[in-house]
Amino acid sequence: MNNDNEKEILNENEHIEDGVDEPVFVEFEDENHNTIRCEVVDGFEYKGKNYCVVCNNEDGSSYVFRLTDEDELVVPDEKEFDEVAAYYDSIVDED
Repeated sequence: MNNDNEKEILNENEHIEDGVDEPVFVEFEDENHNTIRCEVVDGFEYKGKNYCVVCNNEDGSSYVFRLTDEDELVVPDEKEFDEVAAYYDSIVDED
């Protein structure tokens, strides 16, 4: 497992069976060293960087991560998160 700032994507390749995408999950450790399994629910590009939104189906919490070229999830700093979250909210509101 990587440190708290870099998270590995599990099941990085989506499999299509009968025209239906299977869910993609990621696992990471929280600050209390608990393993959290989340479903990747959306992805988007902002200012040339790729981001994904993951949801913890157990408690309904959502997280936004930046995806690196090495397929790792990175926790954005507070300023980046605020900007990216506002952008994401605006594109979701358009739909």
